[in-house]
Amino acid sequence: MEAQVIIWMNMPSHHQSSYFQALSAQTKLNIYYTGKQHNRRKKLGWKLPELQEFEHYSTFLLTQLYILINNRNSVHIITGCSSLSNIFIWLFCLLFKINWYHLSENIPAPSNRSFLKNIIVKWYYASINCRALAAFAIGNKAKRSFEMMGVCPSKIFITNYSSAINNKITIKSSVSSPLKALILGELNYQKGTDIALDVIQDFSNDLIVDFIGSVQPENQIYADQIRKISNATYQGVIPSDKVEQLWAQYDLLIFPSRIDGWGMAVHEAIANNIPVLCSNAAGASEHLIINQYNGSIVEPDKTSFKEALDLYINNPQLLIEQSENCAIHKMHFSPLVTAKRFVRDIKSTLPRADNGV
Repeated sequence: MEAQVIIWMNMPSHHQSSYFQALSAQTKLNIYYTGKQHNRRKKLGWKLPELQEFEHYSTFLLTQLYILINNRNSVHIITGCSSLSNIFIWLFCLLFKINWYHLSENIPAPSNRSFLKNIIVKWYYASINCRALAAFAIGNKAKRSFEMMGVCPSKIFITNYSSAINNKITIKSSVSSPLKALILGELNYQKGTDIALDVIQDFSNDLIVDFIGSVQPENQIYADQIRKISNATYQGVIPSDKVEQLWAQYDLLIFPSRIDGWGMAVHEAIANNIPVLCSNAAGASEHLIINQYNGSIVEPDKTSFKEALDLYINNPQLLIEQSENCAIHKMHFSPLVTAKRFVRDIKSTLPRADNGV
């Protein structure tokens, strides 16, 4: 595709590094990072990837305006309106009639926003129908939330995040005894930490669970509870670049979130041939997991997770079969496949003079 694609994001993520590499091979790509949240992430143990040649920091408003004006014929992708920088970028695109696309997970509930932010969000999504070329929804869950905000279904394209595909890790030929599971993510109610704590105590002789993730002071009670459970350990935060080395230790990822727009841990597990016992509240469950093929999809409650774990413990061969199926299914959402589909959908919506065909 000849048109240059510019993606405006808050900060780099190791999750997307391989995907952006694949996307840069498909089109002229530049990514501008507008936020400074990397300092907060570093405190949580994140190690940000080194910037690639098409990635740049642009945290000053006037610089962002200059880039927009200087590249007004490029395709600009705005990753939502959650930050002040993205709101200004969106307004500049409207003011100067610059082609733009929306890209995001599902839209948080209005109760999580101030009155002013609710007005901005409604205006932003209303403008997609008349001023944006398209809206990219990261999964069906996001698509449904776009439609609830009034975005025309014909404007919406489905895409997904794309974790690096690990072709070096072997498919499991056996499972641990007792089974060893990982729960990866911040400890809180939204992530279903309490559900996991209730369930794993019922399997003290058959299951070992490691919790890895940050915890805010108000949720410290969860870390304290984990330390009291004989078959669970809380390992705190592990730098993001070290997580890939951990997957071979585990037979299963448990993902009990009550609310989750996507769920990158699900993506990473399957990319490393690890089946996932996943809540259906996670957006990724609809796209990355085929129930009882490469994982299990259940309701986010104790009974559902207990029944699913019972099945794995009584028939551990299922985990071996599902690990094999992860190795097959993950290729359907590899960085290369996702990038090709993304560029194809952009080309289909560009004005004929700009689409490079």
